[in-house]
Amino acid sequence: MDIRTYRRIHRWLGLVVGIQLTLWTASGFFFSLNPITKVRGETEAPQPPMLESTSTFASPSAAMKELLERHPQAAIQTAVLRPHLEGAVYEIFYLDGGQPRWALADPSSGELRPAIDRAEAVAIARREYLPQSPVADVTLVTEAGPGSEYRERPLPAYRVAFGDYLGTRLCVSVERGAVTARRNDRWRWFDFL
Repeated sequence: MDIRTYRRIHRWLGLVVGIQLTLWTASGFFFSLNPITKVRGETEAPQPPMLESTSTFASPSAAMKELLERHPQAAIQTAVLRPHLEGAVYEIFYLDGGQPRWALADPSSGELRPAIDRAEAVAIARREYLPQSPVADVTLVTEAGPGSEYRERPLPAYRVAFGDYLGTRLCVSVERGAVTARRNDRWRWFDFL
């Protein structure tokens, strides 16, 4: 090879390396300006509410018995009392045919309650997002295709999109009645970079 060939190779190699260094610098700049707590939307989430100690709760055993009557193959793993909107629920985690599933029960009666509907999903999303932004769209997600922002999470879920400058979207699990994913435009850029 002559010297001209070496110079061409050197120019193209310099261009490729220069582009790569520019991309690394730009993505590093983005990461340093956007802390991971902002990317995850944790800065817009409220502190979890405390359960009132004066409340009386029924045992979750009635709900677990009802669950086993509906799903005889279920293997109950845990039953946890947790805050839910203005009150509380028992969240029962179980395996059904090896698949993770959840059921909610009324803590005052111990009875299983139905899966959450659209209106309850919106109420949960509003409570879990501090800025007072209007709800722009509510979509029931039943399948997470390739490249979906809601991957490896329990389905079905309601995706509640807010009309804010961040393009915030909260995913509320139908079975759990809880926010299982927080997404915004920063998250998309972070994921891309």
